[in-house]
Amino acid sequence: MKILFFKDIDQDHARAVSRSTAFRMGMLFGPAALLLAVIRLLEHSMLKAMGVREVGAVLGESAAPLFSILFVTMALGWAAYAAWPYVRPVWVMAGTVILGAGLLFWAKILLPPWMAGWVNLDVFQVLRWDLLTLLVLALACALIVDRLDGWMRVVSLGLIHALIPLLLLLPIFELGVILSMGSPLDGSLLSYSIRHLGELAPVLASEMSPFRVMLLALPLLITLLPLVLERLPALRRWILDAAPGTDVVPAWQAALAPVPLVLLLALAPSTELPPTHRTISYAGMTQSILEDTNFEPDDLAGLTTPAAPPFDTRTLRFVPTDTTRRLNVVVVILESVRSRSTTPYNPTLATTPFLDDLARRSLLVENMYALISYTNKSLVPILGGVYPELSRDIVEGRPGAVPAAGLPALLQPHGYRSAFFTPAQMAFENKDVILQNLGFEGIYGDATYDKTSFDQANYFGYEDRVMLEPSLAWVDETVAQDQPFFLSYLTLTAHHSYHTPESFGKKQFDDDEHLNDYLNAVYYTDAFLKDLFDGFERRGLIDSTLFIILSDHGEAFGEHGQKTHGDVIWDEAMQVPALVYNPVLFPESGRIAGNRSQIDVMPTIADALGYRIEGGLYPGFSLLQDVPEGRAVYHSARDANLAMAMRQDSLKFFYFNRRQPMQVFDTRNDPQERFDLAAQISPSLLKTVELKLLLWRRGVQLVYQDQLSPDEFFANVSTNQ
Repeated sequence: MKILFFKDIDQDHARAVSRSTAFRMGMLFGPAALLLAVIRLLEHSMLKAMGVREVGAVLGESAAPLFSILFVTMALGWAAYAAWPYVRPVWVMAGTVILGAGLLFWAKILLPPWMAGWVNLDVFQVLRWDLLTLLVLALACALIVDRLDGWMRVVSLGLIHALIPLLLLLPIFELGVILSMGSPLDGSLLSYSIRHLGELAPVLASEMSPFRVMLLALPLLITLLPLVLERLPALRRWILDAAPGTDVVPAWQAALAPVPLVLLLALAPSTELPPTHRTISYAGMTQSILEDTNFEPDDLAGLTTPAAPPFDTRTLRFVPTDTTRRLNVVVVILESVRSRSTTPYNPTLATTPFLDDLARRSLLVENMYALISYTNKSLVPILGGVYPELSRDIVEGRPGAVPAAGLPALLQPHGYRSAFFTPAQMAFENKDVILQNLGFEGIYGDATYDKTSFDQANYFGYEDRVMLEPSLAWVDETVAQDQPFFLSYLTLTAHHSYHTPESFGKKQFDDDEHLNDYLNAVYYTDAFLKDLFDGFERRGLIDSTLFIILSDHGEAFGEHGQKTHGDVIWDEAMQVPALVYNPVLFPESGRIAGNRSQIDVMPTIADALGYRIEGGLYPGFSLLQDVPEGRAVYHSARDANLAMAMRQDSLKFFYFNRRQPMQVFDTRNDPQERFDLAAQISPSLLKTVELKLLLWRRGVQLVYQDQLSPDEFFANVSTNQ
């Protein structure tokens, strides 16, 4: 430790800031400030463009301000070296970015446009508080180190060297999130990632690239930089040969000298940044983390209107009627398949020829919507008929945490055997516990199958065909026992990173490489569906089985700046394919109109089998019946504190927890959601929609939080007003 942090450099403790300490702080915080500035410029550019851009192009655009900042700062530092010895250590500690940034952006205000018109105040607004944070930390660390001696100084220097990677890893991680998802990191996602780092390790590893590996290595190189440079003979002589009293800075001067730098950063005019930039600073991330520690966001704090319980199905049951019929039920959940990428909804794409053929013989749902764009959350509305818990945590994965009777549990008293098959890992976010909570008897995941002749699809598991024969063997066993069955599949291949087996081959659906990979994965999923139906056909089970096919959510490819799904609530992630098929019940094909939701699957199965639903309050409507006029369909980001949406008729309302104004889109005339109509909507209607969304969220969260009956629920709401 002493060799690393002292290197035999004696400290004159009459100095407030010694030359060696100034050098050490400058070599740590200067490059750190430069790297932080580059990362923030990349984040700003990508978020402002509403999409991921080539890193090289962004760096090229940012080269002028970065090099200008460096040039101005180095010139000022050289002048300070000769003129004001007491300023030099402070300048070195402040680093090579901060002073130049402050002066340049003040020049934007004071100089004519032809001299400083290229300076972007938005960029400065992104940088200013982080640079100020580094400046204050550098000065504080320097003063602390120079007042310590012996082992305490060694330990403090070691902690400072460890602080630099910690300070830089957070923005590097955020940049990685933006590159991967097109959306910024927030406190809830950061907290979730830290708590589930082991589970997420394969996901993070899949996102590694040479550029990201280099970024991750830079903080370590920066913290080692002064340790290497101090061994150079010239620098050692410069530090060691300082005469007693040279470069001495009294403590009060050391404290006052950076005041102009602080003023340059803190008092410069500010510009309003988009809401997406809220967390791309240390201060913004800290605020987001603090907000996430509270159960209720700010917009719920003042809510006084009583919330109605949105569901209570724990005592719900299916009651036989005179029309009850014995049919097997198969629910196929297509991972990450969006409607606009399937042939029935987009005839220009030949991605799903089998699904298209089946749709011509089925009841095709014209407008089916996911409730939340996250698989383990979507299982609850699809297979339980109720809303999931609206936070990032997978509360549903705790034993007994789903306050609903799932479809397997509802059908079990009527002799139905149940099973769930997926190629995905069961351990991730306790998927197996979610399925147990929904009542499944048999749960088969990645560890169940012989994977010898199958390819790995992604970090979560193998290609879909790995589960085909085992599931059909389970069907044969159940049929041999003369039992009806409820069987559900969850495919995996169309999940990011969209890998298809080499033996399957690839088609050219789109010029964009990532989108083309995705469309090929959808094409593979369609081939799996055909194989599955062929297996039922060979067994003569088509006529005696009710098939419902739908997706858990869609997938985004930058249409609104976001990628994959996660917290996407735009229709590229929310509008999904869905159909109902049985050639005996529905001999003629048809279209199911109206706004439909995944919570409609449960009442649809009861309706098709001829059961009456009793003993509970459920939010869905059978797909076989007309929906009430003006039905409200709700959507949520995985974390409802970030965004929610409600659609009624053709209007879709986006709500962002008052961080930005509501947005409204007419999805009938503007299916790509490009033209915001909020300015044309009456304020009273916007307020009504906001209240509906808040009451919906409060009701769902309290039901999960307290597991209340309706009477208890209302009593609890009253005491919380």
